[in-house]
Amino acid sequence: MTGDASPTYRAETDRAAAAGAWGDKINAQPEAPHTLRDLAASMGPVADETAARAEARHAEPDEAYVTRLGPQHETSAQVCGPPGS
Repeated sequence: MTGDASPTYRAETDRAAAAGAWGDKINAQPEAPHTLRDLAASMGPVADETAARAEARHAEPDEAYVTRLGPQHETSAQVCGPPGS
């Protein structure tokens, strides 16, 4: 979605940045246990992917977003009923 950053966008990018910073912090500690190093190594790519998805969603025009998610919303409304029901 274009325009100002949404709270969801900010939350996703903040979490991705925090995960990346944590991984960097762990990797900078030579005495860090091997299990933490493995976790940090696995979190880096996930954090990068999360940030990239957030950027892509943020850049998507509103009309394209509604068109893309309209069928999912329709299915959800059929299965669960209208919001608040």
